Amino acid sequence: WFGQARSGSYGDIFSITGALFMCVTTATLEVLLDTVLEFPLARALLMRELANNHYSLPAYYSARTLANLVFACVNTTLVAVPVYTMVGLSLQASKFGIFCGCLVLLELIGSCIGILVGCISRDINDARTTLLPTLAPLLIFSGYVVPYSNIPIYFRWAYYASFFQYAFAVLMINELADRTFDDECPAQLAEEAIVAEIEKALFPNATVPPWVNWTFPKVNWTCTGHSYLHHVDMWPVAYGGLQNYFAIIGGYLAISLTATYVVLHWRTHSRLSGGA
Repeated sequence: WFGQARSGSYGDIFSITGALFMCVTTATLEVLLDTVLEFPLARALLMRELANNHYSLPAYYSARTLANLVFACVNTTLVAVPVYTMVGLSLQASKFGIFCGCLVLLELIGSCIGILVGCISRDINDARTTLLPTLAPLLIFSGYVVPYSNIPIYFRWAYYASFFQYAFAVLMINELADRTFDDECPAQLAEEAIVAEIEKALFPNATVPPWVNWTFPKVNWTCTGHSYLHHVDMWPVAYGGLQNYFAIIGGYLAISLTATYVVLHWRTHSRLSGGA
């Protein structure tokens, strides 16, 4: 994807979307996989510390969440800076801030899901088995692998349930909404195809004369990013704007934090009670 966003070609939008989708999935899965493999190993230590009253579960969970937040901010910066500059995404401070803010939220959601899966799993192998059925539907129906218009109506609920979908839409709208492209626009490609057919019909066995110019005066083609967003059902912007997209992702984070704490409390309480 090196330099794809700097080309000015409408045909490179698909490459840009691929880079953005990889940012969304990597931000979530990287920390999720680390957490889901780490927590079953750390569970015995946590149970011992809680049994010895060295700290309470709320204190542990709060400290863990704060540490995850710091890690998410640092990790997102280390990843976002080279990706942003090498792909050639929009160099505006506001757009970069939205990009990083979205990835930080995804990393926090990923850490919560990792702890949650680690809590309900007996061991690392069980955690791996549980993880794939949990994430695969969210990724498949995120709007990139299967476009929204191609999702059967009985699976549309999975599209709206996927937090990947909202994060992917944020990055897409943030990057493409005000972009203008001056090459490989759909109308330009259509005209070039028509001209090629005319030339093939009129001059089948000879070179086209230099005085032939079917597009005189020459058209300066331009097309916009929001035309592509409209094609993939992301324009006009839904839910009242990007701020509401962030509110929805924040809601997923709040639900993840709450659900993870409830499950963690239930698992530790039942183990401690059983041990007693």
